Amino acid sequence: MDLSFNLDSKKYKRISWSFKEKKPLKFNFLLAWHPTGMEESTMMSYFSNYGIQEHQPKIAVSMVTDLQCPVLQSSELRGKLEVACSARELFDWLGAVFSNADLNNEPSNFISTYCCPQPSTLMAKASLCTITGFILPEKICLLLEQLWYEHVCLFHLAYLCQHDILGAVLLFQISASCHKHFPFYSRLGLTVW
Repeated sequence: MDLSFNLDSKKYKRISWSFKEKKPLKFNFLLAWHPTGMEESTMMSYFSNYGIQEHQPKIAVSMVTDLQCPVLQSSELRGKLEVACSARELFDWLGAVFSNADLNNEPSNFISTYCCPQPSTLMAKASLCTITGFILPEKICLLLEQLWYEHVCLFHLAYLCQHDILGAVLLFQISASCHKHFPFYSRLGLTVW
């Protein structure tokens, strides 16, 4: 609808009448909130008449072996030659790993000429955890805190927007203190699929 419409004009009234009586609109929308207590019951009672569905983010975990991983240092996020790659290079690399691209930059590979940013280190075993859904920043912060407390050696976070669904991808090296499964998911309200 044109925002320059005069709200008292016949044209505006005719269009409003058409939308209200001739073609009532129905649509689906995504809503997310971080419940802090009292407003949760108010929100649920408001939407109780509208057939709402709760959707949890989907989590997929896969193992990656012998993965060349760029070196990132928090003091050098813009990158420094032969010391650390930039955060942008890291996110590009993470997208390539998520897409399962070949990262060796061989001349015979016509699909991808991308290679791991330098300097890099070889990770013998890594876990690629893909969380897809409508994820609140509070959940991401909580997940990162849990990863920190679980003594994970290395973690990277990237946001991916795919089919209008915000996804968060975490790639981290499994250390001796980490388990194959991720017990902290249940504390975040996430379900492993």
